[in-house]
Amino acid sequence: MGSTKEKIEALRRGEEPKVNLREELKSERPGDVPGPDVRAVLKLARAYQGVEDGPDYVTTSWANQERAQAFFNKYGLGRTLDESFRLEVLVDPEAWVELAWEDAQDGQDVYLRGTHGGFFRAYGGHVVFSASRRLLRNSKKETFAHYAEDLLVRKKD
Repeated sequence: MGSTKEKIEALRRGEEPKVNLREELKSERPGDVPGPDVRAVLKLARAYQGVEDGPDYVTTSWANQERAQAFFNKYGLGRTLDESFRLEVLVDPEAWVELAWEDAQDGQDVYLRGTHGGFFRAYGGHVVFSASRRLLRNSKKETFAHYAEDLLVRKKD
């Protein structure tokens, strides 16, 4: 679906417009401004690239653009923007504060400080299963002991 008219008609029918980056890029003319759907796909592709290559990446791979397009076409605009924000935060050290085990609470959402390619990365999310025994539970509901003092929580805005 390429034209604005087609996208508006789809929205009127209650359908979320789909994105086809190849078609969008083929029909692009100098001075064209991509619509919010295409911008959301490209934002998610850049977030994928940042997670893979760290903050100093130069270009966004076509594979990540196609991956982002597939995500958008499956989940829509809102979830695409949420996912890009979630990924961008994972590689932003300014978005996190450290949490000592002695201050952790059972049931609290935490991430683990780490690196990927030498750059900061928050891994998770995890839930503190037992702060006194230093047990975490991952998204697969597996409980594991974690003794390192590398817990992170999101900064409050």
